[in-house]
Amino acid sequence: MALYKNGVKKRVVLVCEKDSLGFEEFKKSVVMALFSKSREIHIYSDHISLHVHKAMTKINSNRRVHKLRITVISHNYSARRRHYF
Repeated sequence: MALYKNGVKKRVVLVCEKDSLGFEEFKKSVVMALFSKSREIHIYSDHISLHVHKAMTKINSNRRVHKLRITVISHNYSARRRHYF
């Protein structure tokens, strides 16, 4: 997990090298994004647990409150797929 800053924009990048992204890692990245006032979270993972998916949809439904944009990029063999929440 890392925080990148490009000018005014800040982005939290979370790379998951395990089998699936767990809720604790996702929770830490959201807290890091909120405390650093960044607007984007990029997650590089192939599999996401059900709890993380529910949390992403909850954050998406309250986007005006949280002001976060979550992008999940899966690095499969065939193609890189992006999912925006």
